[in-house]
Amino acid sequence: MSRSTLGLPIALALLISTPASLLAASFTPLGVLPGGQFTTAHGLSADGSTVVGNASLGAGEVGNEAFRWDAVRGLQRLGDLPGGPFHSNAQAISADGHFVVGHGRTERGPQAFRWDAVHGMRALGELPGVGSRSVAQAVSADGSTVVGYVIDDGDDDSREAFIWSERSGMQALDVVLASLGIDLNGWRLTDAVGISDDGRTIAGSGRSPGGRTEAWIAVVPEPGTAILLGLSLMGLAIHGRSASSVTARRRQADSSPVVT
Repeated sequence: MSRSTLGLPIALALLISTPASLLAASFTPLGVLPGGQFTTAHGLSADGSTVVGNASLGAGEVGNEAFRWDAVRGLQRLGDLPGGPFHSNAQAISADGHFVVGHGRTERGPQAFRWDAVHGMRALGELPGVGSRSVAQAVSADGSTVVGYVIDDGDDDSREAFIWSERSGMQALDVVLASLGIDLNGWRLTDAVGISDDGRTIAGSGRSPGGRTEAWIAVVPEPGTAILLGLSLMGLAIHGRSASSVTARRRQADSSPVVT
C-alpha cells in the first residue's frame, strides 16, 4: 500500500472526529422581543448552545427582561422578581446551561437571582447589616455556587463581595475566608466577578490596604476538606494537651520521694 493510500484512512478519521463547530462557520442573530429595540448577550454555556443576557421590552412596556436563548426555543423570557418596577438582567449561565444568574428588581431595589426551568427565578437573599441591593455575576459549572456583590442603597462604600450556596445561603466572602484562617490584612473585597467550574476558586476586585483598587483571587476548600482540617487541628490540640499532661505526671513522679 502506498503512503498516499495509507494517509487516506487517517484523513477520514480526523474528518469524522472533528467537532461540527470547526467544520462550518456560522453567524446567528438572536433577534429581539416583539416590539423591543435591542438584546444584549452576557453569558454563554460551555458547549456554546445557550446564551443569556437582557432584552428591551416591547412598545408600551418599560424596562428590560432577562433572557435565555437556544436554537430550539429561541428567546426565552425569564421574568422578574416580584415587587418594584419590572427590570431583570441575566449576567451568567452554568456550564451545562441549566442555571442562569443575574439580578431582578423588587420594592427594595436590585436583588440577585438564580433561575432554572423547574423553580423559575428565585432571589438569593440579603446580607444583614450590609445592604439589600445585590447582583449575581458568576456561577459554578453545576449551578450550586454563585458569586457577586451586595451594596447599600446610595452608599458605594458599603459594596461587598458575596458567595451563595443552597447549603449556606448568602455570605460575605471576607467572613468565609476569615473563618478558614485567611488573614485579609486590611483588604476590602468589593466585587466577585468570576468562579471556577468546581466553585472553589473565585476572582474579583477590592480595596487594598494601600487604598488602591486591585484584583484578587481566592481559593475556598471543599466543605469536607475544611471540616477535616478543623478536626485535624482539634486533634493536634487534644494530643498536645494529652502529651503535656503525661509529661507533667512523669516529672511529678520523678520528683516524688521513693517509698520503700
